[in-house]
Amino acid sequence: MILLFEYSNAKVETNKKGCYVEGCIARAGLPPNRNNRVYGESVLSEAMEELHEKVKNGNAYGSLGHDPNPGVPHHSISHLIQSIKKVGNEYHSRACISSFNGA
Repeated sequence: MILLFEYSNAKVETNKKGCYVEGCIARAGLPPNRNNRVYGESVLSEAMEELHEKVKNGNAYGSLGHDPNPGVPHHSISHLIQSIKKVGNEYHSRACISSFNGA
């Protein structure tokens, strides 16, 4: 199985409860991400705080790829982000891969 992450290889764990993926989801500063963007620490920190609130409320869903519109269309949900932590200038997350097609 090949998993594409924004910056690095992902750690994949499968157990009786499901399949989980961990890896870097965002980085402040250089080098640019795969979309050739560089995010400043203040901008990224604010965005990660908003995402962290969704994680705490259990509604931080994600999809594969980048939808051109904000939000995640229900039919495209592929994972639920369970945690986010800052590691240096990077933000790492743990997500549970969904076993359903849409919500």
